[in-house]
Amino acid sequence: MMVRTPPQLSQSPTLAERFGLNLWRSRRRADLSQEELGSRVGLTRDAIQKLEKGRRLPRLDTIVKLAAGTNVSACVLLEGMQWLPGRYVDGDFSVEHPAASLRRSIRR
Repeated sequence: MMVRTPPQLSQSPTLAERFGLNLWRSRRRADLSQEELGSRVGLTRDAIQKLEKGRRLPRLDTIVKLAAGTNVSACVLLEGMQWLPGRYVDGDFSVEHPAASLRRSIRR
């Protein structure tokens, strides 16, 4: 059975949560179950589930496989995430909540 509700994001989503939502959307658009996607890319259904729920961050090779498995660009899976250089060597990651674009369009 395919889960139809998207993963829930926290008020300030983490990279893993945002990636998970992007993956869930891409998998749904490709009309694939978690098991079917896992089979295409060499992962278990459980691994796909953990990625979609934001419990794990994938390695770069896994992102490339997931993009190919869902027939999207890796950029689609990374949408809403960026790294901002800062005063410190580490910089800071920025994750945009998907509703932010809606809020911007309403204000215009």
